[in-house]
Amino acid sequence: MTNEELQDLLDRADEALTASNYVILELLASKVLNDLELQPELSVQCLIYKAHALSHLGTVSRLQGDYSQALTHYTNSLTAGESASDQLSTARAKMGLGMSIKVCRNLHLLLSLIMMRMHSLRL
Repeated sequence: MTNEELQDLLDRADEALTASNYVILELLASKVLNDLELQPELSVQCLIYKAHALSHLGTVSRLQGDYSQALTHYTNSLTAGESASDQLSTARAKMGLGMSIKVCRNLHLLLSLIMMRMHSLRL
């Protein structure tokens, strides 16, 4: 695929995210990554595309409650963004990491509260 075609897929993925169409978002981001895997060497622009697509997959995973996978996608997105020295990609990945970590902490706190409540009911 050409850079223009990859950018078009990512633009459509952005639109799918805005429309909360996560099935299409995941398909488009995966298609970009699959095409990039076929390239022997990634240019700076392709690293930016990779970071963008991985960030989208992180969002899908986070919204589906798969926080481990979300953290993996966002971390890989951050690596690609940093390799390209792209501030937008890096910021997008860090924001996703922060949101995922916040949710995990909140879930951990909620679980602790539930366990304490269950324990107090047994007494």
